[in-house]
Amino acid sequence: MSSSNFAKKKHYTVSQLARITDYISNGFNLHKHTGTVSLDLEKAYETVWIHGLLYKLISLQLPPYHICILRAFLTGRTLSVQLNDASSTPKNTSADLPQTAVLSTTLFAIYISDMPHPSKTHLALYADDTALFTQSWRTDTIARLVTSAMNALHRYFTK
Repeated sequence: MSSSNFAKKKHYTVSQLARITDYISNGFNLHKHTGTVSLDLEKAYETVWIHGLLYKLISLQLPPYHICILRAFLTGRTLSVQLNDASSTPKNTSADLPQTAVLSTTLFAIYISDMPHPSKTHLALYADDTALFTQSWRTDTIARLVTSAMNALHRYFTK
C-alpha cells in the first residue's frame, strides 16, 4: 500500500471519528444523551452479491466500458493454494470482492450505499465498519430510535 493510500484511509477514519466526536460534544453541550451502536460487518467482502453490485453500478449510469472492466475484475477469478512444488486444483470464486484490492473498498461502499437509516439517526461508514448514532434528552427515545434503526438494518442485510 502506498503512503498516499494509507494517508487517505487514515484521514477518512479520523474524519469519521471527528464527525462522531463533534456530534456527541454538541449534544453534551445541549444536555442531550447520545446512543451509539458499532457494527463490524463480518465477512462483508465475502458476502457481496457480484451481480447485485453490477446492477447497482449500471443504475448509477457508469459508462458501459467501465461496467465491462469491473465485470472482468469481479468475475471469472479462481483461487488455488501452492505449497513448495504442490498446487491445489483451482476453484472458482463467485461471490466476493478481492480482499487486497484497493478498488474493493470503493465497490463495497457503493454496494451498501442504499443502507437505510431512519430519521433522527446517523451512520458513519468506513469499509465494513459502521457506527449508528442518535441523540435525545430522553434515553427511552434513544432506545426506540436505535431499536428501529437496527431492525431496519437487519431487514436490509437479510434481504
